[in-house]
Amino acid sequence: MEHRLFAHVTRACLGVTFHSVAIARKFMAMAMTNTTTGLKVTVDVLDAVYVKGKKVAADFLANMRIFFDEHLPCWNYLATPPAE
Repeated sequence: MEHRLFAHVTRACLGVTFHSVAIARKFMAMAMTNTTTGLKVTVDVLDAVYVKGKKVAADFLANMRIFFDEHLPCWNYLATPPAE
């Protein structure tokens, strides 16, 4: 996410407790904006249900470099193909 957008999203959701997806959708829609340099902000709520505990394919792990986030390594990581 572009760092210039954090202020817009924070301001739109300030003091709000998201008890439902509908409330989150309403307040995140308020964060949709354009920056002065022309960067357009949109927000989407994904309605998909994802399977927990799905194992990654062995060939994926063998062929990709995984970089884990320093602060939240279980949630945030980057998988990149090896440099050729």
